Amino acid sequence: MKKTFLLVLLFGIFNSFAWKISAQITIFTENFNSLPNGLISMITPVGGWLSSNTSGQLTDGIFEENGFTCINHTYCIRNVWSIYDGGTSPFNAISGKSAGISGFDGNTLAGQFNYWIEAETRRWIMHPLDLKGYKNINLKFRWKCMGDNDGTNVYDYGSVHISTDNGVYYHDITTGGVNNSGKYYGTDVVQDASINLPALFNNNANLILAFKWTSEASAYGNGPTFVIDDIVITGCPYDGGKISPQTTTFVSSGSTTLTVSGVVPGVSYQWESAPSISGPWTDIPGATSASYTTPEITVTTYFRCRIYSGTCTPVYQTPAVVNIGAVIMPSIMLDPVNDTICAGDKVSFDVIANGTEPLSYAWEVSEDNGSTWNKIMGEPYADYNTDTLLITSAPESYNGNLYRCVVSDAVGSDTSAFAELVVNGLPIVNAGNDTTINPSSVAILNASVIGGSEPYKYSWSPTSSLSNTDSSMVLASPSVTTTYTVHVYDNNNCASSDDVVVNIETKVKLVIPNVMTPNNDMINDVFNIQFEGITAMNVSIFNRWGYLIANYDGMVEQWDGKTKSGEMVAEGTYFYYIEVTDVDGNKNHYNGSLTVLFE
Repeated sequence: MKKTFLLVLLFGIFNSFAWKISAQITIFTENFNSLPNGLISMITPVGGWLSSNTSGQLTDGIFEENGFTCINHTYCIRNVWSIYDGGTSPFNAISGKSAGISGFDGNTLAGQFNYWIEAETRRWIMHPLDLKGYKNINLKFRWKCMGDNDGTNVYDYGSVHISTDNGVYYHDITTGGVNNSGKYYGTDVVQDASINLPALFNNNANLILAFKWTSEASAYGNGPTFVIDDIVITGCPYDGGKISPQTTTFVSSGSTTLTVSGVVPGVSYQWESAPSISGPWTDIPGATSASYTTPEITVTTYFRCRIYSGTCTPVYQTPAVVNIGAVIMPSIMLDPVNDTICAGDKVSFDVIANGTEPLSYAWEVSEDNGSTWNKIMGEPYADYNTDTLLITSAPESYNGNLYRCVVSDAVGSDTSAFAELVVNGLPIVNAGNDTTINPSSVAILNASVIGGSEPYKYSWSPTSSLSNTDSSMVLASPSVTTTYTVHVYDNNNCASSDDVVVNIETKVKLVIPNVMTPNNDMINDVFNIQFEGITAMNVSIFNRWGYLIANYDGMVEQWDGKTKSGEMVAEGTYFYYIEVTDVDGNKNHYNGSLTVLFE
C-alpha cells in the first residue's frame, strides 16, 4: 500500500507558538538535560522516568558487548526509550537533550531516531505526578514525530496518557496533536503542544504521566520516533485551605495570630478583614504571608485570606472570627457536602464552626433517611470527635447513609446540615478457568462481568504476550506459564480484578516416522517429525557408514531425502540424531533408524 506523508500540510494542521511564561503555578518541568545519555530502564528510574512496552519485536540479532552495536545488522530490534543529544538525523534532540521513544535497529544508539520499523508495537516512558492541591491543569511540551499513514489511517504516532491507579489503567488524553485528535505525527519540524487536562486529575496526588509511541500495523513504518522535550505542567490552587484558629474570644480586647494551611507552594497571600461575615471585605496592608498577627482587636472582626496566582481565579477559606465580649455559642460556618465513592474507598466529611474554644465535635449517622440519628463510634470510622470524619473503607451497605456533626462549647451547640454518602457497588469480574496449552499455541481468555454499571472497560496485564489489552476477550501466547490479571472499570470508574493462569505443557512429545518415500506423490515425501513441548530442535541424518549427509533446524525445516550437496540419496536405511530443548531449557536426545523407499 502506498505511503503518504503529511509534510506538505503542516501549515494547515499545526498551530505552532512560541513558549510564554505561564501565569499559573509551575508544578512540574522536565527538559532531560540533566539525565545521562542512554536507555531508560524498565526497572530503575532514570531521573524519575521508567520505560515499559506492551508489545513489540524482540531482539533476534546479536549485539556486541557494548549492548548497542548489532553484529549481524539484521533484526537487532530492542524495546528502546532514550535520552539523546546531538546527532545528524532529522529526529535528533529538540533542545539540549530530548527523550526519543521508538524501536532501535541496534547499529548505533542514534539509529533509533530514524529507524524504519515494521512492527505492531507500543512503547512508553512514564513519570510520577503529584497534582494534590491543584486544579485547571495545563500540560505543555515540544515534540516531533514523522509517523506514517496511507492517506486515511494513521499507523505510527505519539500520544499522552495519565494513570490514576498506579499504572493499572491509563486514561487517553484525546485532545491536542494533529487536528486535536490526541495523536502526534506527520512532521520532523518541532511543534508546541498545550493541553488543558480534564478535571478528573484535579487535586490528585498519585498520578503517572506517560508518553507513548504506537505502531499500529507491521506493514508500515517511517522514522517512527516520538521525540519530546521541554515539558511544563502548571495549575491553579484547588482551594484556599483552612484558617486556624477559627474562633478566638477576648473579654474586651486582644491580638491573635491566624495561619492559613493546606495551600500549595508558589501562591500569593492577601489577608482581608470585615465587620461581619458578609463583608464588606478590605485588604490589610502588608499582610501578605501565610500567617498574620492582628493588631489589638476591640470589636468583633472577621478575617480571611485571598489566595491567588497570575490569571488563576482567587480562592478563599471559611472566615475566622475574633470575638470580643461574652462567650458565644457555636455557629456552623461550613456544612459537610455529599460524596459519591466506590465500595471499599476511603471518604471524609468536614465541618467548620465558629464558637468559643475549645469546641467539641460529635458526628452522627442516619441509616433511615434522617428519621433517627446515632452517635458514631468505632471502625471503620475514625476521627469522629474532630472536625473531619473519616471512613477508612466504606462498604456498599453504607450507600444512602446521612452524616451530620454536632458542635458544642461551654454555652451551647449547633448542628450541621447532613451530607449523603452514595456508595456504588463494584463490578465483579471472572477471568475464567486456568488453562493449559502447548508451546507456541494460543489460549483464549474471556472475562465475564456482573454488577457495577455498564459499559465496562478492560485492562489486561502482563501485556507482552497478548493480542490486545482492552477488551473482554484476548488471545494469550505466552512462552512460559503466566498469570494474567484483568482489571475491569465500570461506568462509575469503580474497579475490580481477577487472575487466570495459562500453563505451558512442558512434557516433550515427539512423533518420529521410521519410513519416508521421497517420490513426489505428496505422501511421506519428507521426514516429518511432529512435536510438542519444545523450543529448539536440531536434526542430523547419517548414512550406514556414519557420514553426516544432512543437518537442519527441525523447528522450521524437514528432510526431503537429499544430501547437503542436493543429491537424492539411494534407497536404504539411514540414521537420525535429534537434539531438542524443552520450554524449561532442558536438552534431550533421540536417535533411531529411518528407511528410505521409492515405491
